[in-house]
Amino acid sequence: MLVKSTQSLSFEPKFHDNYLAFLEKVGLDSLYHEVLLTTCVISKALLSPETLSHPTFNQVPPGRTLPSSEFLLRVLKNLGRWLGKLVVTTKSFLSKTDIDLKSLIVEAYKLGLLTKTIPFVLE
Repeated sequence: MLVKSTQSLSFEPKFHDNYLAFLEKVGLDSLYHEVLLTTCVISKALLSPETLSHPTFNQVPPGRTLPSSEFLLRVLKNLGRWLGKLVVTTKSFLSKTDIDLKSLIVEAYKLGLLTKTIPFVLE
């Protein structure tokens, strides 16, 4: 269920506030922590150099108008926005074990993938 919710978060940013309101109403720290952890795991997987530099991300999939790379950038931007809202709303912080933004930027710079990583980090 949490994976499905995270997928919805990445495609439908207009519902971010609704999801946050739901988490606040439920008020379970364990649920909040699980949502945060799942979002970080999915974000790290999408931000891995193997994913970002894969050749299929420069092709236009059948039935889509955007290349996969642009679609991935939108998903990363939406996940970054969600993660930022989640952290700011609950007045918590991200630790390096959750997601290490500094190392993400350094690794992306070394591999020439900054244009794909920065939208996530900025949000």
